[in-house]
Amino acid sequence: MKKNTYEEIDREIVKQMSADIQAYLIENNLERVKSKDMMPFLIEKGYFPHDRKKGYPLRQVMTDLKKSDELHLMPQAQPEVLEVENKKPSTYWYFSPVK
Repeated sequence: MKKNTYEEIDREIVKQMSADIQAYLIENNLERVKSKDMMPFLIEKGYFPHDRKKGYPLRQVMTDLKKSDELHLMPQAQPEVLEVENKKPSTYWYFSPVK
């Protein structure tokens, strides 16, 4: 079984990605976009080579930023934690333009 690997993304790239996401959200008048729906745009811009597991690469970046207390680098991202009884909490990522 192949284990998913993650290479930490450069923080300067994260800042550029944040600017591109902001422009995309404003240009397309979008308010709340799931990470899986943001992936085609980010692949087109060259941030990721392809999608896996409906936005997994982007979710990995967001989880990394959250763990290192650097979510301020991507102010468009908002985590939503869903807790289900007897299960580990799940985090869903949404992107909204910064006002």
